[in-house]
This record gives sequence, C-alpha cells and structure tokens, in this order.
Amino acid sequence: MGSEHFRPLKGFPSMNKFTIDELSVKNALAPVFQRVYPDSAIQTGWFGNKHALQLGMKYHEPLGWKNSTALVEFNVARPYIYGHANPNQSYTHMNQPLAHPLGANFIEWVGMVMWQPKHRWHTSLQAIYSRKGYTNNLYNMGENPAISNIDIVQSNKIFGYTITQGKRVDVANARVEVGYTLVENWNLRLESAVHYRWQRANTNVRDLAFFTMGIRTGLWNDYKNL
Repeated sequence: MGSEHFRPLKGFPSMNKFTIDELSVKNALAPVFQRVYPDSAIQTGWFGNKHALQLGMKYHEPLGWKNSTALVEFNVARPYIYGHANPNQSYTHMNQPLAHPLGANFIEWVGMVMWQPKHRWHTSLQAIYSRKGYTNNLYNMGENPAISNIDIVQSNKIFGYTITQGKRVDVANARVEVGYTLVENWNLRLESAVHYRWQRANTNVRDLAFFTMGIRTGLWNDYKNL
C-alpha cells in the first residue's frame, strides 16, 4: 500500500493513494502480453489482482479567484479487494468497509468547488458520479468485502473478472450548499443546501431532489487544507 502527497505547483497539492492486497505480476501484466502477443492461452482478469487507486488534485484560488478552492478526484477499486476467503479477515468493521463507502468493484469521479465570499459566509458546489457492479442472483461479484470469495477458489473460476462487473448501477449526486458561521470559536454554522440525486440500474431510472437546512458544528476540526 502506498500513499503520496506532493505539490507540483504552489497552491496546487495532489493526493495519490495506491493499495495492493494481493499481486501476481504475471497475471497483472497479462492484458499487456495478450495485446502485444495475441494468444488465446493467455488468461486475463485474475480475481486475485486486488488493488485500488485514488488520484486527486486541489487548486487553491484558481485563476486568481480569492478565498476559493477547487478539487477533482478519481477513485477506482477492483472487485474482491478488502475481502478474503475468511470473512473475519476482511477490511470491515460492523459489516461496513473500512476504506471507501462504496466498498469495491467501482469507479468514481468527484468534483468540488468551495468559496468564502465574505468572512462568515461560505458556499460549495459538489458533483459526484459513480458506477458500481453488484452481485446478481447467481454469483458473488466482489462489491462487498464482507462476503467470502472462497467459492471462486473452490470452483477454480479465477479468471475473467473486470471492474464494475455484475449488475451495474450508475449514481450521480449534485449539491449546492450555503452556510453562515454563527459562532467562530465553536465552528457553529447555519447551513442550507439543495441536493439532486440520479440513479440508473439497467433501464430503471430514478431521481430525487430535496432541500435541507440545519445547524452543524465541528469543535475539534482543525484541518486547514481545504
């Protein structure tokens, strides 16, 4: 597992993470070999190539826009990562993934813009799009780390697995938020937001829009990198 944070330019930090749980170099390079040397005997998509990747970049005050921050992020996790033959060894707690909330077998894009127009006011625009593969009625597609993958090993069907395999579900979220800081020492904020969610599974499409308002505080939130 690797993690790296660096600043290629001033005010332009990046966030990169790469996780490997199991790795066979031969099987990881099999798609390259198959493309360069076409051979039906080369099998690809080994289920044990378990890895995940995060690439992200922040840009403080883009184009001279004062008191603003833009963020873009890409996340991907192969099926069966964080899971094991013994469910007690999975990377979960209370049956919830310890890493990304989507678990595994997904691709995700994130975009966010935050702006503080005045001292106590702040606004943000968030957009997230993800595609994830879910288990069908016949086979474990590796999206849930808490599910054992022992059936794959025992059946010897260990090749042909791809990211977002199974029943694909696309989800898009867009959120516009406006807030006002009531008490700075407590980080006490009055916030309101408009949120839109769109979901597609096969030909079934659903969408929902809603408005929220509330009070939030983060007494011990000392993060300064946003």
